[in-house]
Formats: sequence, structure tokens, C-alpha cells
Amino acid sequence: MRIAISLALVCACAVSAYAREEFRREFSRTVTLEPGHRFRIENAFGNVTIRTQPNGQAAIRAVIQCSAPTAGEARRCADRIQISIDQGGGNLSVRTEFPSTNTMSNTGFGVNYDIDIPEAAPLEVRNRFGAVNLTGPRAGATVVNGNGNVTLSAGRGRQQIENSFGSVDVRANEGDVIVRNTNGNVTAADVSGDLDIADRFGRVHVTNAGRGLTIHSDNGEIEASRVGGVATISNSFGPVVVGDAKSDLNVHNQNGGITANGVAGAADLATSFGHVQFSRIGKSLTVHAQNTGVTGQDVGGAAVVETTFATVDLRGIKGGARITAGNSPIKLAGVGGEIYAKTSFAEVRLDSAAGPVTVENNNGSVIIDAQPARPGLECQPITVRTSFSPIRVAVPAGGPGYAVTANTSFGSIHTDHEMRVTGDVAAGSVHGRIGEGSCPLRLNDQNGNIEILKSPTR
Repeated sequence: MRIAISLALVCACAVSAYAREEFRREFSRTVTLEPGHRFRIENAFGNVTIRTQPNGQAAIRAVIQCSAPTAGEARRCADRIQISIDQGGGNLSVRTEFPSTNTMSNTGFGVNYDIDIPEAAPLEVRNRFGAVNLTGPRAGATVVNGNGNVTLSAGRGRQQIENSFGSVDVRANEGDVIVRNTNGNVTAADVSGDLDIADRFGRVHVTNAGRGLTIHSDNGEIEASRVGGVATISNSFGPVVVGDAKSDLNVHNQNGGITANGVAGAADLATSFGHVQFSRIGKSLTVHAQNTGVTGQDVGGAAVVETTFATVDLRGIKGGARITAGNSPIKLAGVGGEIYAKTSFAEVRLDSAAGPVTVENNNGSVIIDAQPARPGLECQPITVRTSFSPIRVAVPAGGPGYAVTANTSFGSIHTDHEMRVTGDVAAGSVHGRIGEGSCPLRLNDQNGNIEILKSPTR
């Protein structure tokens, strides 16, 4: 029982020692703002909420709050905080004036604004340690904030937002938007103009960017969808995901993956130590990567891919494909144009190749299934070189045929085609013709077998 009583006394003393008094003072002023004049506000330690309305009045309301050990100290604290309004030089300026910190010791204080301004007035807001909320700015706004969130909605004109240690959220703006943020997320939706975002240590999410989109970020995720203009994105240490882009897409990332689905224009993608995945690229595709797997399908133009130490797997490329890799398997299917594939210590597999083929490999097998030459292509030359692994090439039985040159060492040469042969098959060197023998088929191997097969009937 004594223990319980002692604890109760300790708790009661603690509450009494930290009890504080609060005082609240309200401020209200209405000022006529001349057409074209700018509204400026500078504040700290509180929120700023601004809405627009059609008349020419600026209605300024504020709540000043203080807490202190005694009611008298809290009241004196609130009385020392002043709000100044200055009109001149084309500006209506509102400023919170705090006394020196020496007179505000052991007190907590803040000033929250709620303001209505004319919708035609340009706006400038500077705030620290509080949120900024803007609704309906129609003549452009400039916001500089720190240690608080910023929201802007239903705007018109050019909006500029700078923030740190807080999020930025822009919803529905008819015009350009520029956002500079650090240590906070950025969300932007339904921006009809150009959208320019720079962020660090935060997530960037964009939806419905009507024109061009530029994003520069570090150490954060990026997601963008429904972009009306050219999109240029750079990032590091975070993934980039883009969908439904109506024009060209340029992404440069480091230590993060890239996903691009539904790009109407050309796509230029670069990264390292992340996976690249794509689909439905309307024009050409270019990928520069290191230690990165590349997979995708449906490219309306040509594809150029460079990577190392990861698989390349592409399907449905209407143009040509040029793949340069190191220690990376290469898989291509349904390439309509010329193919160049180079790698080492991994397999190269080409299915339904419709154009000329060149493969350079070392210590890796090569498997090719060639389609009959497409209309307008008289010849489909095939050149393959590898070592310490087999070569297996399937070519059509009809058409212009092939002039075959096949050489290997420490391996055999086999064909399913009827071929007029010159040379010694057993010696690992064959020269011959399949059909009319119009197209070159050059196969060179070291320490590996060579097979020349018939393509499946399609």
C-alpha cells in the first residue's frame, strides 16, 4: 500500500511541475488590393492557408497562440507578437514580427493565418516551421517554405514552390509548375502546362502532366503516368516507373530499376544495378546499362541495348536490334529487321529472326531460328562466331538458299538440308550450297559442334 501511495505522489508532482498556461489572441483586417498588385506574406512557426475570391478585398485573419508556465507570461508572449501590414510599391505585404528570443524563453508560440485574397492577385508566400495551403491562385504563386507541407489546388498560371523537410502536393493547375523540394515527397496531378520537379530523399508521383515533364531526383522513387509531352527523368538509388507517355521518354538512373510501358515516341533508358522492363514503345528504344537485366516487348522501331552481367530478353521488335552485352544471355524473338548480338560466357538465342543476323560470342552457345526472307528482302545473311560451345542454326528450305561456310575445331558439322558440299566434313570445314545458294551463311566455332537445321514450317 505504501508503494502505491508513493507512486501516486510522484506522478502528481510531475504533472504540477510541467503544467503550462495558454493564451490565444485573434487578429482580423480587411484591406483593398488594387488590381495587378501582389499579395506577400512572411511568417514562421505556423500554418498559412490562402483562398481566392472574385472581389478586390484581402481578408486577413490570424490566431496568435502562446504557452508559458503562467497565464501572465503566456499573455505577454502573445502581446509581443505583432502582425504588420504594409501597402505600397505594388505590393500588399503581411509580416509576422517576433520579439527577440531572449524575451521568449520558456515559451511556446505560433501564428496561423487564414486569408482570402482577390483571385487576380499574384501571390508570394514565405513560411518556416508550418504548412502552406493554397486554393485557387489564378495569377501565379511563389512559395518558399521549410519544415512543413505545401499544398496547391485549383490554380491557374505559373506556380513556383520551394520546400524542405515536408511534402509538396499540387492538384489541378492550368499552367506551368516548378517544384524544388528536399527531404519530402512530391505529388502532382492534372497540370496542364510544363511540369518541372527536383527532389531529394522523397517519392515523386505525377499523374496527368499535360505537356513536358522534367524530374530530377536522388534517393527516391519516381512514378509518372499520362504524360502529354516529352518526359525527361533522372534519378539515383530508387526505381523509375513511367506509363502512358504521349511523346519521347528519356530516363537516366543509377542503382535503380526502370519500367516504361506505353510510350508513344522513342525511349532512351539508362541505369546500373537495376532491372529495365518495357512494353509498347511506339518508336525506337535505346538502353545503356551496367549490371542490369533488360526485358521487354513490342517496339515500333529499332532497339539498341548495351548491358553487362544480366539477361537481355526482347520480343516483338519491328525494326532491327543491336545488342551488346558482356557475360549476359541474349534472347530475341520476333525481330523484324537486322540483328547484331554480341556477348560472352552466355547463350545467344534468336527466334523468328526475319532479317540479316550477326552474332559474336565467346564461350557461349548460339541458337538461331531464321524466318523466310520477308518481301522486298532478297537475302538474309547469317554470320556466327563462338568458341567452346555449339552453334545451331535453322534456316528455311526454300527461297534464295544459302552459300554455306562452316568451320570448327574439335567438333562436328551436321546438316538436315540437302547441300552440295565441297570440302571434308570430318575435318571440320564445309563449303556448300543450300538451294540456290544466294545468301551467305558463315559459321565459325572453336571446340564446338555446328548444326544446320530446317526451320519449322510456318
